[in-house]
Amino acid sequence: MKHQILYILILFPCLLFAQSKISKLECEYMVNPTGIDMEHPRLMWKYEGDTPLKQKSYRILVASVKEKLSSKKADIWNSRFIKSEDQLAIIQVKI
Repeated sequence: MKHQILYILILFPCLLFAQSKISKLECEYMVNPTGIDMEHPRLMWKYEGDTPLKQKSYRILVASVKEKLSSKKADIWNSRFIKSEDQLAIIQVKI
């Protein structure tokens, strides 16, 4: 029992300071496209981290200006939280 508690106490700070990020953001296989001609574009991303954590859900916000994304009030589309390990989403509204 002491070994299990010690292991948890050692592991917990490591998880707190683990670095993870979302990278390789793409829209229709392009990075930072200046324009797209798809009504329902595909969005792709890559989850990278120091630990073997898995993505369990995602949320996508689409807004007309960056400030609306900062306040999490997307005026074009809000996917809400979707439980999925997929790293691909198709925007469900006509853009």
